[in-house]
Amino acid sequence: MAILEGPYDWLLKSKMKVGLHMLPIDIPFTKQDIVDAVSQGDDSFDNSVVLTLDGKVLVVTLDEAQTNPDNYAVRHETFDSGDDYIGLEASKDEKLIELIYNNLCIGWEKHKKLGRTSVSADGV
Repeated sequence: MAILEGPYDWLLKSKMKVGLHMLPIDIPFTKQDIVDAVSQGDDSFDNSVVLTLDGKVLVVTLDEAQTNPDNYAVRHETFDSGDDYIGLEASKDEKLIELIYNNLCIGWEKHKKLGRTSVSADGV
């Protein structure tokens, strides 16, 4: 969906602002990847939006995220079942997608900088 592409996406994809410095960073996912993952999620479970070690966006159950944390570079906050943050309607919420995208970008930068897995991306 072209409407989700913001005018500054090229900047976020090429650099992340950290303090007064601009650090190069390769963002391997797009807002559309988040839309696709969120739209396919099942809101009847507690879910987390995660990034795999190679930067693929997935929606996984809380149980999966907690059982296999080292499979994920970044984990966004948990969305409780029935709160409508996962599913087709949620994927149409541009503010939600923007929030998840920004948090995952910052989490990805932390993952790359620190080499850690399961970096928290809730409201960073």
